[in-house]
Amino acid sequence: MSVPRAEVPDAASVDALAASMDALAAALIAGKPAPPDLDDSTRLALAWRLHALCYAAWSSAPETTDAIAVALHSLTGPLGSPAVIAPPPVMALAEWTDGIAAIVRGDMAAALSALERSANRWRELGDTLHEARTQVPRIAVLAMLGRFDDAAACGDAARAALEAAGDAAGAARVSLNLGSLAVQRDQYAQALPHYRAASASFARSGDHEHSVMADIGLANALGYLGDFAEAELIFGRAAHRAERHALPVLSAGAGTARALIDLARGDFGAALARLEASRRAFEAMELTSERMETEKSLADAYLELRLLPEAEALYGALETALSDTPQMPTLPWIRLQRARVAAMSARDADARALLDSARIGFAAQGNAVGEAQVALLQAQVQIATGDASALETSARAAEAFQSLGLTREHAAARVVHADALLALGRCDAAVAASADALENAGPQTSVQAWTVQGEALLDMGRPVQAREALDAAIDTFDALRERIPGGELRRAYLSDVMRPYRRRLAMALDDAARDPASLEAAFDWLERFKARTMAERSLGALAPAVDERSTELRMRLDWIHRHQQEQLEESGEASALLHTQAIQIEGELLETRRRAAALEGAGPAAPDAGASPRDALGADQAIVEYGVIGDELFAFVVDRGGITLHRRLGSWREVVQAVQGLRFQIETLRGGHAVLASRRDELLDRVRRRLARVHQLIWRPFEDRVRAFRGLIVVPHGVLHGVPFVALDDGRGALLDRHDIGLAPNAASLVQRAPARDGKVVLLGDTRRLAHAQAELDAARAAWPGAMVLEGGDGDAAALARHAPQASVLHLACHASFRPDNARFSWLQVGGGRVLACDIESWRLSAATVVLSGCETAVADPDAGDEALGLVRAFLMAGAARVVGSLWPVEDGSTAALMSAFHAGLVAGGSAAAALHDAQRKVRAGRDDPYHWAGFMVHGGL
Repeated sequence: MSVPRAEVPDAASVDALAASMDALAAALIAGKPAPPDLDDSTRLALAWRLHALCYAAWSSAPETTDAIAVALHSLTGPLGSPAVIAPPPVMALAEWTDGIAAIVRGDMAAALSALERSANRWRELGDTLHEARTQVPRIAVLAMLGRFDDAAACGDAARAALEAAGDAAGAARVSLNLGSLAVQRDQYAQALPHYRAASASFARSGDHEHSVMADIGLANALGYLGDFAEAELIFGRAAHRAERHALPVLSAGAGTARALIDLARGDFGAALARLEASRRAFEAMELTSERMETEKSLADAYLELRLLPEAEALYGALETALSDTPQMPTLPWIRLQRARVAAMSARDADARALLDSARIGFAAQGNAVGEAQVALLQAQVQIATGDASALETSARAAEAFQSLGLTREHAAARVVHADALLALGRCDAAVAASADALENAGPQTSVQAWTVQGEALLDMGRPVQAREALDAAIDTFDALRERIPGGELRRAYLSDVMRPYRRRLAMALDDAARDPASLEAAFDWLERFKARTMAERSLGALAPAVDERSTELRMRLDWIHRHQQEQLEESGEASALLHTQAIQIEGELLETRRRAAALEGAGPAAPDAGASPRDALGADQAIVEYGVIGDELFAFVVDRGGITLHRRLGSWREVVQAVQGLRFQIETLRGGHAVLASRRDELLDRVRRRLARVHQLIWRPFEDRVRAFRGLIVVPHGVLHGVPFVALDDGRGALLDRHDIGLAPNAASLVQRAPARDGKVVLLGDTRRLAHAQAELDAARAAWPGAMVLEGGDGDAAALARHAPQASVLHLACHASFRPDNARFSWLQVGGGRVLACDIESWRLSAATVVLSGCETAVADPDAGDEALGLVRAFLMAGAARVVGSLWPVEDGSTAALMSAFHAGLVAGGSAAAALHDAQRKVRAGRDDPYHWAGFMVHGGL
């Protein structure tokens, strides 16, 4: 069937008719029926107008495309009725518009089918021009379905047809899509001429929408090729024009693409802010495909920041969403990134399986860049597992990236190759390869290159050059880290880049052993990566978001917590299903807060300025700070007069075993063990022998050095965070009788806050659940007559959050639980709900002395940067000056007596440590086993 060519109006005719069609088109989009008396000419003009509106809505109001498609179909006649026969071009336009709407909602299979039907109708009409024009969106659909060869062939044919017909604008749109196709195949250099040609053509014709699209694509390709300066200029121009011409989809797309350059430059704060803004924009516009692409970029950012569980969750969700479309080109990349997560988590078998899947996917797509990325990660896994094949694999990856013109990726591969050479003892070659990588390396790759070079130079016996290289690695990393907003992200990023710090610290220790003048520098190196975010408390934590979604999540989590508590009280066991649901909600809640913080773009803050830690010490006070290098435990002792270093205190493996054995034996003394009561003396003797053994390993070597100091501030390492230092005993008496001991996350934190003395005293007790809570409250109230007591209906989480910031003393007698699976959700049971560690971190306490008298309130999980995560850290991050917490499940009676004596000591003017130790000595006089008196420690100082 064919129709006269005149029935298909040209662009000028369509524009002339558009003004008179707008009101009728708006009525149809609103759902009103088409007038029954439309003649064919009007029906066709209206169809063209709706088709044009659908194209415009694609970038400005995508949520309306479905309604426009339905409106256009209404012109083809009542469904199932032959009463109205629409002109064939109207049918072709309806199917073309169906295709556009399907693309917008992410249904690529439906889009392809509709566009093919439309092309067939135009072909039957003998209209080769509009047949070719339907191929323009079809190129993008084929590419999204992973049919790259078909997409390229479709594009070449469509462009030839459009050029032959004199349709320069249509040919430019094909060039635009061919550029995007090349980028999807990681063929960035090949994309450039397509984008440049399209951009110039659209600019000449005044097509702002497609001109912005071409600019975004061009800048994106330039960014992948490492030409950041030109890319940023073009991105800026594109974003400005997208906003000026009201193109929100393109504005959000420019944000996503520009964030990739921010990531490459190490500007994580800007990248996260752009990605979250774009994600929210796409979500609001209901653009599924674009939102998912932004989610992928966000997952890539999390991976760079070493937020491994969070990145894995995002990749997993994306893979699930794409499971019905296995040919989607994104899938191999997602599997490659999941392999990276597995490799960083030391799950080598998972990494290899995912790499195999990614390799197959990239090969099917003909994606040489993807295959080279697989080889690069494979080489890293081989290095980690001691496989000498890493040398050949990394060389192959480097050669592939070089041939593809990808300088940044080539530099990354050269660093991995250098690391493989280093593992084989070929230090000269490793130095040369790392130096070669530095010529084109981005900041993250530079950190790795300097580290490998420093280690190789050190192994070659060239310590001066090695020191310079390692210092360059650390300085580059620190500059990157300063650009990361928020303590949580900084802590995560630090955890995977400890290698140069450890080597530099080891060198500094050796220098100090040879030259006492180097002791200060060696101590500074230990401080430089110990509990870094605690020294940067001004960065704050993830503040609770107040948007609708986070509020809903928190309400659901509180509901689950209440039901879990009710189940525990009724049957002693909580539902496993509720636990699983709580874990899921916790992850989503943290992610919501993380994204809100990213969008705020909170800038980095420098560590609190202040005097040297030595200046904060009294004449009778000293710091004992532990560290570990390899299997060696060492300690610095710092006082106002100087610093001493004590090497090789013991094997770290042996220390860990001794501390674990001590903790096990102490717990056997818990009350209520009727079977063990008859063996109490035997068990107590075992505890004392364990305490003596730990004392011998971690204290005896420098005991004479600290004997003269009454106050000792201990900065633990790893499992030492769980040692009851006051109970360590060499057979001549416990440390409790010689020293007042407080713990601190690092020495730098000691100069930040002195305990407040003039604020409110706030007391809260769970008198319903804890038998000793009432006695504690009564004793504390007697010590502090003007105290505010929160109990009954006043003792809920909201009241605590409201009054805590004004307190100088905050006493909480309530249940607590440490969460080893997610320490930030450790909690205090307050009234009918829970106060979470991640909530406490966002409080602003006035240098309070906080007393947590419940069970295991000081249990923590030190990470790679020795950040002891848990409730104590949460209060310190919130601004508390001192926190008293317990290392194990405490006994009610002895705890009540200890707390009564402790508050009396505070009121008398003693420091928190002195008051606690006086109280412990009083309790010990009546119950001498350490379980009853040694479980509480002061954190934050003395």
